[in-house]
Amino acid sequence: MTHAADDIAVAGFVTATEQEAREGYFTIGGDAMLVVKPESGLHRWLSLHSGQRVRVVLEPDSDQP
Repeated sequence: MTHAADDIAVAGFVTATEQEAREGYFTIGGDAMLVVKPESGLHRWLSLHSGQRVRVVLEPDSDQP
């Protein structure tokens, strides 16, 4: 996990058992778990990339006042 200024990045392999994936639970590396709405676009993307290395970056919305 790395961070700089106002953002943070988590990198690792996307993993989930079949049941976890159906329910929307995905682990990224050893530091993060994403819970996503089943059948959403993000759910489909994570399911398709299970077993692959990804990087997730969180940052404040620059459009916020």
